[in-house]
Amino acid sequence: MRFPAPLEIRVLTVNRSILSTRWGLTNTCDPYTRVYYIENGRGWLRERGQSLELTPGRLYLIPAFTEASFGCYCEITIFWTHLVVREGYGPDFPGRRPCVMTRRAQRRRILPMMRRLERVFRTVEARPDRAWETTGLVLQLLSHFLVEADTAGPAVREELAARFSRVVGHIERHYAEPLPVPELARMAALEEAYFSTLFSRLYGMAPHRYVLWKRIAACQDLLSRTDLTLAAIASRTGFYDAYHLSKTFKRLTGATPGQFRHRQPHLEP
Repeated sequence: MRFPAPLEIRVLTVNRSILSTRWGLTNTCDPYTRVYYIENGRGWLRERGQSLELTPGRLYLIPAFTEASFGCYCEITIFWTHLVVREGYGPDFPGRRPCVMTRRAQRRRILPMMRRLERVFRTVEARPDRAWETTGLVLQLLSHFLVEADTAGPAVREELAARFSRVVGHIERHYAEPLPVPELARMAALEEAYFSTLFSRLYGMAPHRYVLWKRIAACQDLLSRTDLTLAAIASRTGFYDAYHLSKTFKRLTGATPGQFRHRQPHLEP
């Protein structure tokens, strides 16, 4: 019997929000996965020029690094969580090109689960043992999407694991250092052009862009958790200086580092 690749999960926040029509995000692209459950009201989500209705009784999964815009037509009630979710061999869930997914969920089953998840998450700091229950509840949510995500056959996935786990692990550990694509291709024992093509299919972006997003994600983490100056953050994350960091950060996220630090995106859906 074969089992799916293990998932590494870090829960950033869980909440229930009642939002007015002033709520909205434009061309957001964050390094964490969003899961929404719409309890009441209606809204919209736009991704790659396509629109998706946010309707009651449905779960929505927006993978990390998905560029999308959100809004609502009327007051809307959302249970939501932000997660860092990776499969065992490296790619951010679901391990393929980022794509918004939606599933209908039984209200009588999903609402108690979301309420329990919200309550348990709020007590994790005081009760670290409850982190296991938090992870279990999150896995139940993600299970709605795993069948669609795991479209590649087991043999294909195992081969990809062997080829790319070393590369992705190297990027995770050394994103602040120069990482030329030819060097990454040699790690995967692949010709450079073929490596780049296959990498783009799996991760939804070219290798150099993946490295850049890892650096941006590290910047976002430091902006959220510390009072370090931009110069100090730049030196720790692979940017030449504060100007280079600010320019790249604004181009990729739509906000300056200062705006991001003030906004604290983990605190809003």
